[in-house]
Amino acid sequence: MSRVHFPRDEGSHPVGTEWWYYNGFLTSEDGTEYSFMLTFFKINFAKGRLLDVLPTKFHRMLFPLIEGRAVNAHISDLTNKQFYPQYVHYGALPVITHALPKKMHVHFGRELAEMHKRHQHIMFSRGKTAFRLRLKSRKKPIMWGDGGVIPMGEKGDSYYYSLTRLNTEGTLTIQGKTKKVKGIAWLDHQWGNWDLLDDRWTWFSIQLSDDTDLMIFSFKNTKSREKIRFAGIAGRNGRVEMLNNVRIIPKKYWKSPETKKRYATSYEIILPERKMKLRVDAYYPAQEMTDPRSPPYYEGACTVSGTVGKRKVRGRAYLEMADFDKLWLRRKYS
Repeated sequence: MSRVHFPRDEGSHPVGTEWWYYNGFLTSEDGTEYSFMLTFFKINFAKGRLLDVLPTKFHRMLFPLIEGRAVNAHISDLTNKQFYPQYVHYGALPVITHALPKKMHVHFGRELAEMHKRHQHIMFSRGKTAFRLRLKSRKKPIMWGDGGVIPMGEKGDSYYYSLTRLNTEGTLTIQGKTKKVKGIAWLDHQWGNWDLLDDRWTWFSIQLSDDTDLMIFSFKNTKSREKIRFAGIAGRNGRVEMLNNVRIIPKKYWKSPETKKRYATSYEIILPERKMKLRVDAYYPAQEMTDPRSPPYYEGACTVSGTVGKRKVRGRAYLEMADFDKLWLRRKYS
């Protein structure tokens, strides 16, 4: 498997699963703190096992999509503890959804992510919720694993890079009220010929006050019981170190009143090789994504505190917890 190359690999790839994922923390002129998430999903149902969840060949023939394209987004008012999620689904409709190869240009309906010279522009607008943001990276791309290739066990390998420090400015709209905002964002771009069935994972993007960035990933295949866990650390100079010895310890839980799912919303993370101990706590518990057309998952803004050796550090993070149960898909689409 070859490595990730720029700028060619910023664009779309002919694979089973691919996404462009953004999160960030923003502050408005009146001092209100927000966070946001925006993800473009591109899933080819013919390349993976997703069609296998349908009960008969007849049902599979009638399934309307070859490549599913969707956008998930939210704005979180961290000051007032209000969560505004949005879900948009498309089929493989080239007139209104496209992602160009070899170029950063993803355009799904009204949702957009593109590279313009040395800046990225992202846009989301649905109802009274919207944001238009301009992003410029302070660090070179971070290629996790071996040159941007990480192991997914029996699922196969995955291409994966991040832009971990994106200076961000623009406008944000909640309930029809628009504010100017500034802050810092994170981009993940990941793709490969694997699917999400049977998978359960916990993932963190962490930006520390000393300019260190961490990506921590715990993955379990619930069918084979295979487990994978590692941490990637990107220093101020962009040098990447991958560690397998990572402890992720849940501390507090929250049960969703809507889906009845139980999520850990507070963690202790220990990296013994770096003498690092971090506490990650959700700003507030209720940050669940509950699109009725896909399994629910948690996507929440968090605070970070801890120590590296004897030195104290602080920061912010995003926490994602997902459990893509094949039985849910079978019930939904049969």
